[in-house]
Amino acid sequence: MPKIVNSAGIEVGTNNTPFVVTKLQKTTIYGTYYFHSGILSVAATAHAATVGFLYFYNPVSSGKIARIVSMKIETGMSTALATPTLPRITVERGSFTGTPSGAIIPVAKGDSIDVANVLHISAASTGATNGATTVMGGKLINANATATANIPSSISDIFDGNKDVKDVILRSGEYLVVRQADAGTTADTRKAIVNMLFEEFI
Repeated sequence: MPKIVNSAGIEVGTNNTPFVVTKLQKTTIYGTYYFHSGILSVAATAHAATVGFLYFYNPVSSGKIARIVSMKIETGMSTALATPTLPRITVERGSFTGTPSGAIIPVAKGDSIDVANVLHISAASTGATNGATTVMGGKLINANATATANIPSSISDIFDGNKDVKDVILRSGEYLVVRQADAGTTADTRKAIVNMLFEEFI
């Protein structure tokens, strides 16, 4: 029988009441997925609100939850152009309505038997009406004031699955947008890539 102890840890009796589990919560993971954006080009002008390079939509009727385990943004320069501006690439979240229909950017499955992902990843927001967003993180794009030489690329962990923090959850009807929040330089030649790991479950 389970023992009953007092606040000092001394046994004072036994508990004859049976221990009953009334509900067992189960999580079914459908797959793990790896995403790479390809090269994104920094522009002279900032994106408008809720507009960006990339959109990550969890469809309204998906019935699944997307867990963003990690996301990294790397930026660099492709020429020695003087770029004295220091714009940010931000990751922002919000809710949306409609049915996203922009061309899907494919992801790689972590296991070949994983089911196809439902997270709709696209460079276009076609079919969706994006609601206002809140910034979750960002990266400063490399600057070069003199144009004498290219500077090394740099990486920022926007969401880091190796840290003891809760993963980002996207429920049905929610989305992330990756956008250039600030103006760049005329004829800007800086570039960025986004790498992301995510899971889907119910």
